[in-house]
Amino acid sequence: NTIQHLLILACLFVTVQQGYTQIGQTWSSYYEKGFAFNPALTAYWDNLEITASHRKEWTQFDGAPLNTSVGVQIPILTRNDVSKSSVGAFIDKDQVGPINSIGAKFTYSYRIVPNLLRYKNDQLRLGIGINTRINRYDPSSVIAFDGLLDEDLNFTEEGKYTVNGSVGIFYVSVDNTREYTSHYFWGLSFNNLSNTPNRIESLGEVTQSSYATLHGGYRHHPKRS
Repeated sequence: NTIQHLLILACLFVTVQQGYTQIGQTWSSYYEKGFAFNPALTAYWDNLEITASHRKEWTQFDGAPLNTSVGVQIPILTRNDVSKSSVGAFIDKDQVGPINSIGAKFTYSYRIVPNLLRYKNDQLRLGIGINTRINRYDPSSVIAFDGLLDEDLNFTEEGKYTVNGSVGIFYVSVDNTREYTSHYFWGLSFNNLSNTPNRIESLGEVTQSSYATLHGGYRHHPKRS
């Protein structure tokens, strides 16, 4: 029993020398920001869309997380009320204490009619995106808590700039003229195609890691008599 107690105490006092954290774009349940994660979703209902959001969390804390974003999606090359391609732009700003991250993403999608499973009005969209991001460390926004002395802080302002890319596909079994009929959909995307490490002395290594998204579902619209 004594040995077990000592082992438990030793585990409790283990010091972690290295840690990792993640800051990602905001995903909306209402899906108007989907093209920020999958470029093939750009204006997929063939409508001009302009969106904006602002969110603050943990409002009672100094240096609380703050997120602001603006997006626009524009269908182009429209033929018979159905667009062949679309373009989009998404700008977001994340601020958490002294860390300030500003990004911009530009997307393009192209539509084809694959006639999968005998659906004559389906659409498959192929998308590409290019995104840029700058991460900054602003020492003037550092909140010094009890036990943290001024000499422990780094007062050097730093910033790093990166460029990356993404690709995606999106399928829906109806076109935009039938969006209020029952249909199924699925999408797949790959983002941050190249892992781009940047070292900010005050934060350590900041890397845009590659990741994938997969989604799908079925929307049922009851027929009205």
